[in-house]
Amino acid sequence: MARRRNELGDEQPTRSGAMNVTFAEFQLSRDDDYIEGALIGESGEIVGIRMHPDVACQLTRAMLMTTPAASSC
Repeated sequence: MARRRNELGDEQPTRSGAMNVTFAEFQLSRDDDYIEGALIGESGEIVGIRMHPDVACQLTRAMLMTTPAASSC
């Protein structure tokens, strides 16, 4: 984790800028093969996303690999 020093010389972690996503929506761009969409946070903040389909596949794979397996009932 990145750290910085304040005026007293103490180390403090830098803020990551992460947000809790409560909604996401994506669609294929009309102009090219990119995927466009938005992530919406708990307090209404919106982050626009534009990515190549290969990146979307990598992102999906990474999220699925870190998600615990669902129990079979």
